[in-house]
Order: sequence, then C-alpha cells, then structure tokens
Amino acid sequence: MEMEGLFGESVGIGVVGSESENAGEKGSSTRLLCNGSKKKGPLVWAFSIAMPGGCPFASEVCSKLCYAKVGQFPLNAARYQSNYDATMDVGFADRASREIQELALRNASRRISVCAHEKGEFYSLQYLRQWGRVIREARSLSNLSFFIYTRSWISPAFRKELDSIAAECRNAQINLSTDHAMNEKWGVPKRVGDGMVVHLAETDNEVLPAGIDLVLRNLRVPKHTPTERLGGVMVCPNESGLYISKVDGMPVIKSGKTIRIRCQDCCRLCIDRGFDQWEKVKNNYLGTPGFPSPL
Repeated sequence: MEMEGLFGESVGIGVVGSESENAGEKGSSTRLLCNGSKKKGPLVWAFSIAMPGGCPFASEVCSKLCYAKVGQFPLNAARYQSNYDATMDVGFADRASREIQELALRNASRRISVCAHEKGEFYSLQYLRQWGRVIREARSLSNLSFFIYTRSWISPAFRKELDSIAAECRNAQINLSTDHAMNEKWGVPKRVGDGMVVHLAETDNEVLPAGIDLVLRNLRVPKHTPTERLGGVMVCPNESGLYISKVDGMPVIKSGKTIRIRCQDCCRLCIDRGFDQWEKVKNNYLGTPGFPSPL
C-alpha cells in the first residue's frame, strides 16, 4: 500500500514492535492503546503503529539506532500492524477519541498521558489531522495530556499542521526529534509551541548545535558514564544515570537493583513540565550511595 509522503509523493510504509504490554483483548475490540513501558510508567498510554517500508522521515542515524528493532519490540509486530490498519479506517479518529476519553474518565483522579507515537510516525497529512482532531476533542479533560515525538517537521506542510495543533491545544506537547544528520541537511528546527527539540546522540562526545533542548543517548552503548548534561544540554533524566525512583525518600528497588525514574511521575519534561519545574524537584530523585547504579 502507498501513502502520501514527505511532500505529497507516495511512499511505502513497514513493521516495528513495542515493549509496551497489550492493554486489550484480541479481535476487533482490541484497544488501540498500550501501557506498561518501564521508562514511561503505567499512567502513560502509548499508541504505536507498524511502518511498512520504514518511517518516512527517518534519517540514517535514527534508522541505525532505532530501539524498535531490538528487545521486545519486534515480538509485538502483529499488534502494531493491526493499529496501522486501524489508522486507515475512516472511523479511526472517532475510535481513538472515544477510547482515550473513556480512559481519562475512568482515571479521573489520576494524571494520565497519551504518547503518539511510542513507535511509528505521521505518514500522511490526513493521518496527522486525525490526531489533531483527537487532541482537540479532549481539551476539556483536565487530567489528560498528550505528547508527541516526530521528525515530520522537515516537511513545511506537516510543520504547519503541527504548529496549528500546538496553538489550539494546551493539552498537547509536540517534541521535534532530530540528530546530526538531520541538523546538517535541514538545520535545527524551531520549537513547536511549548515543545522541545530532542536530539538523538550517537556518542556522548557529539558536538551539539545551538537550539537543542534535550539529549537522548544511544541505548546501544551498554554503560554510559552518569552525567546530567552533554555539551551543556540536559540529558534525558531517565538515561542520565543520576536519578532513582523513590517512595517516601527511599529508593525503589526491584530484583536487587534500583529503578530509574519514570516519565510519568518524576521527570515529565517531554510531557508537560518545564525545565524550571524540573530543577525544583530533581534533588528528590538523586541516586543514593550504597545502592546499585540505575544504569
């Protein structure tokens, strides 16, 4: 099957998986959303899709380092093919909107978030606009927020749509993903609304250009040196090796190892928290001497 591509041309689409747990039953009633990501936490729900042919905006760097190709992700390829097929249906926005709003109402006393996409990308303007509709229809739900990672900013048409969603929807944070290959070809993008520019670094020695807000580290490097910043830019706190999840001030330990902080309840930089807010709370999660390293 072919879809509208980067600048209106047709492109093929191919398959990835996810480490998130299946949140629904098999069959036509299967939920679109999953949760259970170790990094994000159980109150962050994610929507992911298979991408036959690969992500249309992927650079050689993100294709090479894509975490969706390793670990548990490929094991769930069928699940994400089903989600991709669902996005092709004319009723996708209605279905997604209904599921997300029902989830928010069932968890009215909790602060929940929806990530689009944990795996995958906006493969057409029509598909992006469907997500814009889903986000707009949920603006009245104060306990629900959306966050997005996308490389589609390189297309002027997609960028215009992203800006429109951000301008109208305070319940969504749109983060623009990039790397040195994209920076060299397209430059560093300007932020979309209150979102961030998030850079995927191949090595910790990479020289970062101006305009980067947050760094994601190459997860294929088995042992990173704990550090808060690379080249003066904040490292994702979950990946920094400095912060441990705590309860009542004590480290959370599982199987003899401390658990790194999660997106949902500690950091939230990618979701809805500014750096100034993070500076006020980060000392609550600093590692404790005498316990195993979070990395």
